Amino acid sequence: MRWAILVVAFTLVGPEPGRAQDTPPKAHVVLISIEGFAAARLEDEGLELPNLRALIRSGTWAASSETVLPAIDHPAHTSILTGVSPAVHGVIGNRLLNRTTGEYFHVTNKPRAESIKVATLFDAAKRRGLSTASFFWPETRDDPSIDVQIPLVLAGDGKASAAAADPAFLQELRDNDIPIDLFFEWYYDLALQMSADRILSRAAAHVIETRRPNFVAIRLPGTDRYQHQYGPDHYLSKAAFTAADANVGIVRRAVQRAGIADETTFMIVSDHGFHAVPFSVNIYPLFEEVGLIDVVNLHTGFWSVVVELTERFEPDKHQRALDQVFERALRVEGITRVILSDELEAMGLPRYEEDPHMLGHHLVLGDIDTRVIVDRQSESTKKIRLETPYYGHGYLPSHELMYPILLAAGRRIKENERIGHVHNYDIAPTICELLGLEMPGLAGRVLDEMFEK
Repeated sequence: MRWAILVVAFTLVGPEPGRAQDTPPKAHVVLISIEGFAAARLEDEGLELPNLRALIRSGTWAASSETVLPAIDHPAHTSILTGVSPAVHGVIGNRLLNRTTGEYFHVTNKPRAESIKVATLFDAAKRRGLSTASFFWPETRDDPSIDVQIPLVLAGDGKASAAAADPAFLQELRDNDIPIDLFFEWYYDLALQMSADRILSRAAAHVIETRRPNFVAIRLPGTDRYQHQYGPDHYLSKAAFTAADANVGIVRRAVQRAGIADETTFMIVSDHGFHAVPFSVNIYPLFEEVGLIDVVNLHTGFWSVVVELTERFEPDKHQRALDQVFERALRVEGITRVILSDELEAMGLPRYEEDPHMLGHHLVLGDIDTRVIVDRQSESTKKIRLETPYYGHGYLPSHELMYPILLAAGRRIKENERIGHVHNYDIAPTICELLGLEMPGLAGRVLDEMFEK
């Protein structure tokens, strides 16, 4: 998981959003993220997705979108909410280690003022005087720009915590027959995860019906968990997507009952795709053979090894050997790329010397089918088949298997339209256009091709 700390994002430059200053004050946007929903899944007609297919028929969907690298939950969701790269918003991993203090923490457990460095869509909405709501969206704890929410806060065992939720709101949900306590109890219990997502969707529906927020963000994580456990093509994973679709239906019906259907735009998105990785390759012998193993730290993660140069690394003495390791690594079957420190900076990450949460200087990356590992007990760098595939995400965002979905329907959106490849950075500018918000300096662009003329 430490590779989660080293995130690379490609920053796209586009026109600033917020051009629609005459947006009606009754406009609403419902943003729903279905975790791990690869764009290609919408092509699978055998997958039961009646609500999403109805939104496609009445709206516009992208052939694919592009997320951040590695494509993981918190950096990706924060980029959706801010429209900028992890290097800019500061959420460069799910869990972070501060090299200076030694603190190891889950970033979503920090107050919003400490977790995100820039303005979010919630901030922009509140500046416009709009109402907001959030349901288990990352990095929202103690966010003053959110009127009502279930914040994503995790206990030490990975379970959802109610510690930061408003007790009065929780009681309101109980009084309206929404078993919110079971959400916290069942979250992260694989057998009950989809039931927990259903409860969260019902809570969001209640808020939509009773408060009619202008902007609401909902995160449904169950599909991610099932794919991690069973693989993206397992029948239980497919069933999880159908269950998530049913949750979208709950929210759609709430919008109808609230009487705001004509004023509402749905945006259905995801943070990343998914892949079953069948192979691994060991990089440890390359460093050991040239005597570098005592002057570097090798941090393993998804598809990669992060190379940290310790204080014992002397450039005059060791740099040539390191260059040789990287040259040899590129000749090893299964290794596709070495990303050097100066490349990371250009791709939107802070340098190791500039951010105490960065674990390393360089990155050795496998191909889409190969995990790069560190096995001190093996002298072989031969690519081997794993006994059980690694089911995951976090690879290069430019790879089609990491592409997430993006579709919109409702107010101002063209009907039954398909557009090409876009970027998740484009979500925030497009929502700004829909709600008449101002968020200067965003990395993406307004998806004008989605809008009715």
